[in-house]
Amino acid sequence: MTPTGRDVACKHAHIEDVTRSSTARTDWGKWHRAYDDPVSSLSRRLDAVRRLIGDCLAAAPEGEINVVSLCAGDGRDLLGVLEHHPRRPDVRAQLIELEESLVDEGRRRIDQLELEGVTFLKADAGSRATLGTLRDVQLVLACGIFGNVAEGDIRTTIYGLSVLLAEGGSMIWTRHRLAPDLTPSIRAWFVAEGFEETAFLAIADSSASVGSHRLVVKDPTRALPRRLFTFIGDGADGLC
Repeated sequence: MTPTGRDVACKHAHIEDVTRSSTARTDWGKWHRAYDDPVSSLSRRLDAVRRLIGDCLAAAPEGEINVVSLCAGDGRDLLGVLEHHPRRPDVRAQLIELEESLVDEGRRRIDQLELEGVTFLKADAGSRATLGTLRDVQLVLACGIFGNVAEGDIRTTIYGLSVLLAEGGSMIWTRHRLAPDLTPSIRAWFVAEGFEETAFLAIADSSASVGSHRLVVKDPTRALPRRLFTFIGDGADGLC
């Protein structure tokens, strides 16, 4: 993660279009090491994301389960679930990440687990050029994104998810609850775009939270925006 929450990749996409608050580039390898501490907020958030992924896979209809992970990092959220999940043979997953070192690590893990239906794509997950052919997805992971993009991009991404997902499909997202806490607004925006909330988990003793929504009303006339989001934040301290 992107928890999942890692998402270095998209942070550096189209950097020429983004005004940075800092010129320092985050050491995302070091940032990921917080996952190794079982009591860190990032590790506990990962556990929550994995539980929701497992629930979504278990509830999916029989047959193939199409999964997309945006800004997938090294894929440890989804891959950690697939290692032991009974629906593992049914999953056809596309993990999208721009940071080469994380893509390489994710591919190594896929090989270790012998997950034939799972692939990594090194690309910009916020661009329609990357996502344009994806439709009728049963599960989308958008972890580590909403804390790193502008408020308008969150709303655009939610709209875009309603295009990517099949009716009845689910998505999982993360966001910190630091002031100003946008999570109440984000939850309302999902509902306004045809989703129903299936879970909202506030991680104890931290500002992290994880949400899950299911698309119940799909508008087939909608088109995918040219760009869903552009990273402007740092993702520091696992707060994304």
